Amino acid sequence: MATADDIARVQESWSWASGDLAGVGKVFYATLFELEGSTKELFANVEIEEVQALRLMQMVNTGVSLLDKPETLLPVLEQLGQRHAGYGVVDAHYPVAEQALLKTLVKLLGAKITPEIAESWRKVWAIIAEYMLKGTHSPTGQRLLKVWGKKGRRRPYLRHRWCVFRL
Repeated sequence: MATADDIARVQESWSWASGDLAGVGKVFYATLFELEGSTKELFANVEIEEVQALRLMQMVNTGVSLLDKPETLLPVLEQLGQRHAGYGVVDAHYPVAEQALLKTLVKLLGAKITPEIAESWRKVWAIIAEYMLKGTHSPTGQRLLKVWGKKGRRRPYLRHRWCVFRL
């Protein structure tokens, strides 16, 4: 369980990295693909360098800013989990994404990411993954996952309509 101190450490350390969101996103995706090459198929025909890297980090930025407002953040994470099921994201991808995020922060910030800060990120990630997986396993998430499979691993139409969520 993440404490108020964990949230403060995550928010502070994110502020050190978030000056160039697109750059952080590029490092994240390079790290993700290095750790688990099969995740590349989830992004077929998606412009990682110019579009997706920035979009993802804008979402992370918003999420980090809402960590102290769980009544707002948690329902959004469930909806995000539903959408990600529709993109073909499965349970096994979440630990890899956690690893990629932590490695990205270490690559960008080096020794500033102390063991204590890394542990705070792990605790926060556990909450993020828990609520996104609730969305994945919801009836809507499972329906979208089936659509993904029926389309021969192509992204469903929903993917083309994706945009950064607004609160």
